[in-house]
Amino acid sequence: MNVDHARELRERLTDARALAAALGLQVARGATPRQTIVLCPWHAERSPSCSVYRAKDGTLAAHCHGCGESGDALSLIAQVRGLDDFRATLRAAAEIANAPSLAPQEAKPEPHHEPATVSEEDYHAIASYLLDGCELRLAPEVARYLHARGIYGDADATGVRGFPHDTRPLVASLLSTFERANLESAGVLRRGHDALDWPECSLLIPWRDRYGRVQCVQRRRLDAGEPKYRFPAGRAPRAPFGVEHLAAALDWLGPDAEIIVTEGAIDCLARRRVARHRDQRAAVIGVCSASSARVGLPLDLLEGRRVVLALDADKAGERACAAVAGELHGVARELVRARPIGAKDWGDALRGSA
Repeated sequence: MNVDHARELRERLTDARALAAALGLQVARGATPRQTIVLCPWHAERSPSCSVYRAKDGTLAAHCHGCGESGDALSLIAQVRGLDDFRATLRAAAEIANAPSLAPQEAKPEPHHEPATVSEEDYHAIASYLLDGCELRLAPEVARYLHARGIYGDADATGVRGFPHDTRPLVASLLSTFERANLESAGVLRRGHDALDWPECSLLIPWRDRYGRVQCVQRRRLDAGEPKYRFPAGRAPRAPFGVEHLAAALDWLGPDAEIIVTEGAIDCLARRRVARHRDQRAAVIGVCSASSARVGLPLDLLEGRRVVLALDADKAGERACAAVAGELHGVARELVRARPIGAKDWGDALRGSA
């Protein structure tokens, strides 16, 4: 089982200096098996500021004092090797730890996407402009969908939008503000056309980093077309949905509040509604099931907390659950597996909001 393999691999990878060397990281002078400083693999820097050290539980952890990124040995391996699959990360870790018996079998390769060429700053600017031009009141099908699920207010507050019926003014405004090449690279305009690269009847779901910057805009179709969910080519979330509000929510809820992890943005918004109906002292975030090796959890905010994994009971949900559990090993005070919300939960919450 991947979660068991991950735990065993973390217990084997306890030499900070050896792991850094195996990953080809520049090891600082005076490095020891307990701790070393390396150039951060999460951001570009000239002077080493990322500490790889042996944590209280005996396993390795990493924390960059420059950009604030944190993780465990598996997170570090995934980042350095550019791995976005949990099984691939376990195989790489097993190779480094000389533990072939702990490497999972080969999985089917994930679909290839051409890399995005637009910069992070340009993408955030384009996505923000797009969302600002798509008010929910101008997208009646999207508004009805959100109202029917009792999450219209939550969705509106987090920036979920829908395309207006007439998108021509929006397209003209985008073209007058941004370069066509950037709009196409960002997955907003269809290549070679003055048309949006989404059908009109779609939710636009912004996934942000913890500082509120839009990392990618997910499309959720409301018609019968496939795929139902889609991210721009070459982009995927690197942090959970709702992470930008997590610190403030935990400050307001207090130190005993638990954190509920769901799968996806819509389930996250729904679980928030249910939590309020039940008067739960809980903050809710949603991970993307496509994120496997690193789901981008803010470990500093989850440290010492009770974390409830309310992910779907299917293969994608189990993969996401394994990834989350792997990243939180030795961080969370308690990990609990819970069922996702069902029809009765929805009905109770909606009746409570009437």
